[in-house]
Amino acid sequence: MNRIVFEKIEELISFNKRIVIAVDGMCASGKTTLAGEIKEQFGGTVISADSFFLPLEMRTLQILNEAGGNFHR
Repeated sequence: MNRIVFEKIEELISFNKRIVIAVDGMCASGKTTLAGEIKEQFGGTVISADSFFLPLEMRTLQILNEAGGNFHR
Protein backbone atom coordinates (compact mmCIF):
# COMPACT_ATOMS: atom_id res chain seq x y z
CA MET A 1 0.00 0.00 0.00
CA ASN A 2 2.73 2.47 0.93
CA ARG A 3 4.37 1.84 -2.44
CA ILE A 4 1.24 3.18 -4.16
CA VAL A 5 1.15 6.20 -1.83
CA PHE A 6 4.84 6.92 -2.42
CA GLU A 7 4.40 6.64 -6.21
CA LYS A 8 1.55 9.15 -6.11
CA ILE A 9 3.61 11.54 -3.97
CA GLU A 10 6.51 11.28 -6.43
CA GLU A 11 4.08 12.07 -9.27
CA LEU A 12 2.70 15.12 -7.47
CA ILE A 13 6.18 16.36 -6.60
CA SER A 14 7.12 16.19 -10.28
CA PHE A 15 4.37 18.75 -11.00
CA ASN A 16 4.85 20.98 -7.94
CA LYS A 17 7.74 21.92 -5.71
CA ARG A 18 5.51 21.85 -2.63
CA ILE A 19 2.57 19.61 -1.81
CA VAL A 20 0.37 19.20 1.25
CA ILE A 21 -0.68 15.71 2.30
CA ALA A 22 -3.50 15.02 4.75
CA VAL A 23 -3.79 11.56 6.27
CA ASP A 24 -7.19 10.62 7.69
CA GLY A 25 -8.36 7.44 9.32
CA MET A 26 -9.72 5.74 12.39
CA CYS A 27 -7.87 5.45 15.69
CA ALA A 28 -4.84 3.13 15.54
CA SER A 29 -5.10 2.80 11.75
CA GLY A 30 -1.45 3.77 11.17
CA LYS A 31 -1.78 7.48 10.32
CA THR A 32 1.20 8.53 12.44
CA THR A 33 3.31 5.64 11.15
CA LEU A 34 2.50 6.54 7.53
CA ALA A 35 3.21 10.23 8.17
CA GLY A 36 6.59 9.29 9.65
CA GLU A 37 7.43 7.09 6.66
CA ILE A 38 6.45 9.89 4.25
CA LYS A 39 8.62 12.34 6.18
CA GLU A 40 11.54 9.91 6.18
CA GLN A 41 11.23 9.27 2.43
CA PHE A 42 10.45 12.79 1.20
CA GLY A 43 11.24 15.21 4.03
CA GLY A 44 8.82 17.84 5.19
CA THR A 45 6.95 18.59 8.38
CA VAL A 46 4.37 16.47 10.17
CA ILE A 47 1.64 18.33 12.04
CA SER A 48 -0.52 16.14 14.24
CA ALA A 49 -4.20 17.03 14.63
CA ASP A 50 -3.78 16.12 18.30
CA SER A 51 -2.15 19.53 18.72
CA PHE A 52 -5.42 21.22 17.80
CA PHE A 53 -7.96 19.41 19.97
CA LEU A 54 -10.26 21.70 21.91
CA PRO A 55 -9.12 22.09 25.54
CA LEU A 56 -11.42 20.41 28.07
CA GLU A 57 -12.49 23.72 29.61
CA MET A 58 -13.79 24.95 26.22
CA ARG A 59 -15.86 21.86 25.38
CA THR A 60 -19.62 22.23 25.47
CA LEU A 61 -22.34 19.99 24.01
CA GLN A 62 -23.24 22.74 21.53
CA ILE A 63 -19.67 23.08 20.26
CA LEU A 64 -19.01 19.33 20.19
CA ASN A 65 -22.19 18.77 18.15
CA GLU A 66 -20.88 21.04 15.38
CA ALA A 67 -18.88 19.53 12.52
CA GLY A 68 -15.25 19.81 13.60
CA GLY A 69 -16.34 21.04 17.00
CA ASN A 70 -13.59 19.14 18.78
CA PHE A 71 -10.92 21.30 17.11
CA HIS A 72 -9.69 24.59 18.52
CA ARG A 73 -10.20 27.28 15.89
